[in-house]
Amino acid sequence: QRDRKELEKMAKSFSQTHKGLLAETLPAAIADYSEIDMLSGKIMSFLSLFESTDVTNAAVKAKLAEIEQEISSLQGNFLTFFELELVKLKDEVLEKWYAENELMRKHRPWIEHIRIFKEHFLEEAVESALAKRTPFGPGTWSQFFDEFEADLEFEFGGEKKTLTEMLHLLGESKNAEERRIIQKITNEGLKGAFSKYSAQTLYMAVGAKSIEDNERGYTHPMDARNRDNRVTDEMVTALHLAVRDVAGPLTKRYYRLKAKHLSLPLLRWSDRNAPLPFTDTTEIPFEDAHALVSEAYRDFSPTLAELVESFFEKHRIDAPAVKGKRGGAFNHSLVLPGNRTAYVSRSYRLL
Repeated sequence: QRDRKELEKMAKSFSQTHKGLLAETLPAAIADYSEIDMLSGKIMSFLSLFESTDVTNAAVKAKLAEIEQEISSLQGNFLTFFELELVKLKDEVLEKWYAENELMRKHRPWIEHIRIFKEHFLEEAVESALAKRTPFGPGTWSQFFDEFEADLEFEFGGEKKTLTEMLHLLGESKNAEERRIIQKITNEGLKGAFSKYSAQTLYMAVGAKSIEDNERGYTHPMDARNRDNRVTDEMVTALHLAVRDVAGPLTKRYYRLKAKHLSLPLLRWSDRNAPLPFTDTTEIPFEDAHALVSEAYRDFSPTLAELVESFFEKHRIDAPAVKGKRGGAFNHSLVLPGNRTAYVSRSYRLL
């Protein structure tokens, strides 16, 4: 609660101090904006990480939604002007600040990246409204999709399994008939309401992006993403062509070879991720995996090894595979007021 009040105070002060005066106050504005960004990141990261451990927790969801609305409202009311004014500053103003101020030189890549989007910003009132509506936008469909997926259950071997566990079993079973059964159970579980919701989620997300891209003047669906990733359209097109013309045929060769190794005339859909006969299927307990990874890092870099060990010592790794946990694995890096840290989430079954 204290952080929320402080964030509101900082956002209001930021607008009062810098709006309309950015050419004169830019270094101070960037310093203030960084503090606001770190504090809002602290609040949202805590709740988001907590929510990722059980995406079905209604109380955490409600609090996260409440905070998202607060921060989006602050962004819309007090912070929207910043990037709009930043992209409108004349080059000579920025060059002057770069020459005189170390903080400005440090943030030059970030500033120039924002200015790439100069022609695609909308009027301040529109940007403000969009910021306030963020908690109710396409991302909401995606969030509920994650919750829906985490809540799925599959009956196999007399036990309830999560989707993550079923996919692990599918990739580990050496028995073709067992794989077929696992695939069938998984497919059946993904039908019905989940299948319909998945289609609707995609429809809403694509539709919303299409409309906004058109309003902002982007020429194609990948335009904004390519700019944000600092790559050209030509680079991405080359990647697509390489996947189609090189990786595609290689994939076919791989599956033909895999079928031979599995002594199958033709791979079924359930055989795609089957372990090869010579695959090492040794199950490694978590503590052994910890020791193995730590040793590898020590051999490579003692500095990195210390960082990795700090994750274990400070309990920044959430490893158990449990119902309700967000699927997949991720490393969540963040910059907090006063320090830098990160968190890791994965689903490790042998724990």
